[in-house]
Amino acid sequence: MNYYLGMRDPKGEAMVKLNGRPFDPARSQQVRSHPGGFEWGYWGSGPAQLALAILLEEVDEESALNLYQDFKWVVIANLDGEWMMDSNSIRSALELLPR
Repeated sequence: MNYYLGMRDPKGEAMVKLNGRPFDPARSQQVRSHPGGFEWGYWGSGPAQLALAILLEEVDEESALNLYQDFKWVVIANLDGEWMMDSNSIRSALELLPR
C-alpha cells in the first residue's frame, strides 16, 4: 500500500511525498508532460501531472492515461492545504469516476 502526503514548503511551493520520500514527477513527465511540477486545488497542468503520477503508481500505464484527467477533476482539484491519501482511498475514488 502506498501513502501520499502533499504539503507546502515555507515558500508556498508544493511538495509531495510517496511513502515518506520525495515524490518526483520525472516518471510521469516521461509518459506525458504537463508544464510545471506537481500542484493541487484547481484544474490546471500541475494537478494533471500529480494525478498522472499517482495513477502510474496505482494502476497500469494505459489505465492511468485513460483515467488521470477525470481523477484530476474529481480528486486532485478538490484537495486543499495539506492532504494525505493512500492506495485504498485512490481505488475507491477510481470506482466513482465516469466510465
